[in-house]
Amino acid sequence: MTAKTIEKEKLTELAKAIIAGGFRLYGPVRTGGEVALTEVTEEPEFDFDYRNFKTSPKEFFLPQSEVLCRFCRGELVEDAASAPEKKVLLGLRPCDARALWLMDKVFLEEPEDVYYKENRDKTLVVSAACSSPEATCFCTSVGGSPAGAEGSDILLFDLGETFLLEPVSEPGEEFLNQFSKITKDATKKQISEKEKIAEEAASRMEKLPLDDAAERFAKAFDSDIWKAPSQRCLGCGICTYFCPTCHCFDVTDETLRENGRRVRTWDSCMYSLFTLHASGHNPRPTQNERVRQRFMHKFSYSVENCGELFCVGCGRCIKHCPVNIDLREVIVP
Repeated sequence: MTAKTIEKEKLTELAKAIIAGGFRLYGPVRTGGEVALTEVTEEPEFDFDYRNFKTSPKEFFLPQSEVLCRFCRGELVEDAASAPEKKVLLGLRPCDARALWLMDKVFLEEPEDVYYKENRDKTLVVSAACSSPEATCFCTSVGGSPAGAEGSDILLFDLGETFLLEPVSEPGEEFLNQFSKITKDATKKQISEKEKIAEEAASRMEKLPLDDAAERFAKAFDSDIWKAPSQRCLGCGICTYFCPTCHCFDVTDETLRENGRRVRTWDSCMYSLFTLHASGHNPRPTQNERVRQRFMHKFSYSVENCGELFCVGCGRCIKHCPVNIDLREVIVP
C-alpha cells in the first residue's frame, strides 16, 4: 500500500471533499479548552495539538444509550435502530483504534452484534500516531504502539509542514485513492521520518512487566492485592465509562401503555446493582469483589476468552480517577 502526503494547508480542502463524498466527518476540534472528536460541516478548524481525547470513541460504535427495537401490544414494530450513516473519524490515537480491534473480538464473533457491526462497517478510522505520549500512557506494555495499526484504516503522521497518510486496510487504501488530486506519494525520506517519530515516542514510555499478567492474575483471585484499591474506590464507574474497551451494558424494556422500546445502555461492573439477583443475592457484595472483577476481566478473563489483554494503556482511568487509583500500581508485581 502506497503512503501519501498532504500539505497541512490543504487539509481543509480534503475535509470538504470527504463531506462532499457523503461522509459525516469528525475530527479534533478545540472547544472550551478541550480537544474533542467533533463533527465538522463547513470550514473545519482542526487542532492536532493534543495528547488524546478525554472520552474514548467507543460511543460511535457502542452508543451510551441506543434503541434496539420498538414494539406495540407485544408485537415487533421496528427491528433495529436507524441505519448509521457513513462516517470518517479523524484523529483517534492508536490506543483507541486498538481498543476497537479488541471490541471486534467481542461484538463481531459469533453471535455477531448487528448494531455494532453496522457502525463498524459504515465508519472509516484515521488514527493520528503519537509523538508525545502522556506520563500516564503505557500502550507498549500491553501489546500496542504509539503508531500501532490495529483497528485503523489509515495512519496519520505529523511531519511538520505536511501529514503523511499511510493506508493499513483495503478500505483505507480505496478511500485515499479518491483524493489523488490533493495528495502526493510519500518519499523515502518522509517514510523514514515517520518511522523515527514512532520509535522516539515508544522510547519515552516505561515498559511494564506484564508478559505474565494473565497467569499472575489467575493465581491472585484470593490475594490481598485488591484490598488497598477497593478501600479507596468510590464505585463511581468513571474508570469503566472512560475506558475504551469496557463494554458492559444493560438492556431494559421501557413501556407506556401499549407501546414500548428495548434500550441498551452502558453499565459498569463497579456498581453494586450490576450483579444483584432478583432473589436479593449479590455474588459481588463489596467493592473488593467489584474491583477484583474489573482487573481480572482485563488481565485474565480476556486472555482466556479472546487471547488478548483488554487494556490498551491509554491511561484515562489513571488520569480521571477521583481518588487517584493508579492501575499500574495494582498490575505491576
